[in-house]
Amino acid sequence: MDNLEKFEPVLGPRFNTDFVDGREWIVARASKSWFVIPFISIWLFGWTAGGIAALTQFLGGEAQLFLGV
Repeated sequence: MDNLEKFEPVLGPRFNTDFVDGREWIVARASKSWFVIPFISIWLFGWTAGGIAALTQFLGGEAQLFLGV
């Protein structure tokens, strides 16, 4: 009987289903973490800038594939 005291009821699904113009739409809202949103944005911007810089160096003929070559 101790397990029943630890039971937490489920609040409900985190998604909604709607019918719009004869089509079924399933919308699942994500939880927002206000630290993660700017962090991921800055991370992806840096990743993209580095990829563009590496690609321009490689296509421009200035880069070497390996350090020793």
